[in-house]
Amino acid sequence: MHLELIAIGAGRDGTVSLNEIINEIFRINKEKSSSYHEYAAHDCYNNFSEYRETGSKRALNNCNSIFKNCEHKAIVGNGYAFIVPYLTDFFRDQLKLIHLQRKNKDAWVKSYITNCIEF
Repeated sequence: MHLELIAIGAGRDGTVSLNEIINEIFRINKEKSSSYHEYAAHDCYNNFSEYRETGSKRALNNCNSIFKNCEHKAIVGNGYAFIVPYLTDFFRDQLKLIHLQRKNKDAWVKSYITNCIEF
């Protein structure tokens, strides 16, 4: 198992920046590790939704497999918070979590508006 870190935030909380920082730390330290932003997020959403709607253990096992088979040492994004409680039995103490939270709401709004205008 390669995955050691999951960083979770909400939109405009800095997940893209943190992902870049983690990859830069790996590069500087000459580690052949990587961090990935929004790794398999859609698959996680779909499988977890199916699990919650139907109780399908297969769907929950699919979520576990997504993380078990992750080739990255870290993943960063917005789509993992809901699944973390279900992963604790699988990962035990092997997984570290970071929760990103923007403290300045006005800065968040300004960043969001800028992002919408630019993209």
